[in-house]
Amino acid sequence: MPSYLGKYPNSARYRDKKIRRAIDSVLKQSYPNWELIVVADGCPKTVEIVKTYKDPRIKGFLIQKQMRWDGSQRNTGISRATKDYIIYLDVDDMYEPDYLENLNKEITGHDWYFVDDIWYNTREKEFKRNACELELTRCGTSNVFHRRDLGVFWARGNTYQHDWLFINRLMKFDNFAKLNTIGYKVMHVPLQYDL
Repeated sequence: MPSYLGKYPNSARYRDKKIRRAIDSVLKQSYPNWELIVVADGCPKTVEIVKTYKDPRIKGFLIQKQMRWDGSQRNTGISRATKDYIIYLDVDDMYEPDYLENLNKEITGHDWYFVDDIWYNTREKEFKRNACELELTRCGTSNVFHRRDLGVFWARGNTYQHDWLFINRLMKFDNFAKLNTIGYKVMHVPLQYDL
C-alpha cells in the first residue's frame, strides 16, 4: 500500500482517515496468513498512523518522496514482501472481509490473476460488480495480483497510466487466469465519486 497523505489534484478527501479504513479492512480478513506492507512516500503522517497498529503482520517503510504515480512505492513493497503473492490496495479503498480467503480458494498455480472489482454506481446509489477486461481503462491495480517471485516491477515515471503499463508487463507471462472472486471495493474514482 503506497501512501502519500498530502494533497494533489483529484485526490480523495480525508485520506488520513481512509488509510485507517483500508488497514482495518485487511485486519478484518477471514484469511489470516497475510502481511500488509505500507510504504510511506515521504509521508511522516503515514508512519505515525502505521505505528498505532500493533499487529506484526503490518509493516511500514518510509522512502524519500517520489513523483506522483511513480512505481518506486510499490516496488519497495514488492522487494520487502515475504508471502507468495502480491496483491494491491490503495489507501482510499478497502477489501470485503472474505476477499483474501476467497482468492486463496481459487488460486490454481498461475503466475498472475485478474479479477473484477466493486464500484459505486452513483445513479443507483449502490455498489456493483465492475467487469475487468485486459485493456486500457478497463483494468487497474484493484484488478490484478501476481506471484512475488515473477520479478515484475512497476515502471518509474510520472504517468497516470502506470497501472496499465504494469499490467502490460504481467501479460508477458501467458500463464494467467481470471478468477470469479470479487471483494476489492473502489471507494474513490477521480471526478466520479469519493466515499
